Amino acid sequence: MKKILVVDDEPIIANGITAMIQGFQLNLAITTRYSAEEALAFSQTQALDIIITDINMPVINGIELIRLIRQTNPQTQIIVLTGFGTFEYAKESMELGVRYFIQKPCQPDELRRSLLDSLELVAETDQMQQLRLQQVIEATILDKTTVSTIQVAPFYLILFDSKNYHLLSKWFNHYLAEADSLSGSIKKAAYYVVFSDAYHGQKLIKQLPLDKLPRCTIFHSEFIQIAELYDTFRGGLKAFEKEFYVTHITVLNAQQLSQASSAQKNNQLYLTFRQDILTLIESAEFTKGQLAIQQFFTTCQDILYPVKLLQIECNDLITKLIAQYKIQTDKLASELSIKIVLSSSVAELHYLVMSIFDLVKEANCSTDGNIAASLNRIIEEHFNNEDLSLRWISKNLLFLNPEYLGKAYFKQTGNKFNQQLVEFRMEKAKQLLAEDYRVYEVAKLVGFGNNPEYFSQVFKRHSGMTPHRYTKKEHTSTQ
Repeated sequence: MKKILVVDDEPIIANGITAMIQGFQLNLAITTRYSAEEALAFSQTQALDIIITDINMPVINGIELIRLIRQTNPQTQIIVLTGFGTFEYAKESMELGVRYFIQKPCQPDELRRSLLDSLELVAETDQMQQLRLQQVIEATILDKTTVSTIQVAPFYLILFDSKNYHLLSKWFNHYLAEADSLSGSIKKAAYYVVFSDAYHGQKLIKQLPLDKLPRCTIFHSEFIQIAELYDTFRGGLKAFEKEFYVTHITVLNAQQLSQASSAQKNNQLYLTFRQDILTLIESAEFTKGQLAIQQFFTTCQDILYPVKLLQIECNDLITKLIAQYKIQTDKLASELSIKIVLSSSVAELHYLVMSIFDLVKEANCSTDGNIAASLNRIIEEHFNNEDLSLRWISKNLLFLNPEYLGKAYFKQTGNKFNQQLVEFRMEKAKQLLAEDYRVYEVAKLVGFGNNPEYFSQVFKRHSGMTPHRYTKKEHTSTQ
């Protein structure tokens, strides 16, 4: 909305002109002052687009007012009200760049025409200033050493991938309609530079219509100087690849990206994960393996792990598993490598890794002599059976001597079968207790039948606390 100041030492004239302008319905913000001193003070606190002023005023006349205003607002358009005997003043006004003069008493058509012409000049000036400012902004984005002759006020920077421009620009243009801002696109990034503190990033987040916008990542900076733009822009570009990790529209700021960058410095994350997976497969602990895979991808998501690096590491893991466990599937490795490179979300990558893990599990369980893998699979599938034991397995599933099964399991895993069964049941019990199942229900679901007292004893021996205390601790930690 354009700002107009009406100045006349005669209130009846000033108010009449103000009312006349309001009647034009041009959507203008109009302020009225009754002395040049008041007008000058007001102009020093506001960026004015048009001033309509009388010439003959006491203390400071209209000419002096124009001269003083030009020092701080050189682009302001000025319309002068002239009366009888003010021709010499009019000549001086022209020397100060005044283009419009209206003879008192003011006629509506003449005032309207002068206003519309002035507004057109204001629009042209704004457009030129906007263009010059945009050139400075984009030159600074491309070259850190750019020196601007234009003074640029501090601003917020908003960035998002230009592929989402057609979906997001309508919303941003609507939201920032009243803001002092400019927008453009450079280096595959759509940007908005916002000079108004009323449109800061936190307010932006609250205004986002999450249900109407696409899955994408938006970056916003704090208030920055033009000298900070080059580095801030490049930091913002890093936010785009984080779209890989999100399921809906997400807004990130510079601090969040900085924290993510710090977390990524620990390059042991993947190496530790790979070693854990290989160890768990070797000991046929496939449920723990599934949990380890889930935890790895959750951690990557939490710290916004570099996407390309994650894809390379997942390809390395899959290639190693296929080779080490001799999974015979035509062109499987090359096909999966392509799918990994083309993956567009962390869920898709997680699925690809799990698909190979399941093939490794099947191969292990079907290998002759791999007793441990078979017994661990049976534990996972039948842990809720209160009769589950080596003797029951020998009689109903594997048809091998129970003593042989026990010795083979211990030899392959270094762990006793009963110990592994109890450990698995207790981990399942913890999950169920965290989901607010009652103790007697959990006892039955993990293979203790109608004996919750015995279940509680085993649980306490395993975890160091009773089921009731464990449930209370879980509730406290989640609050």
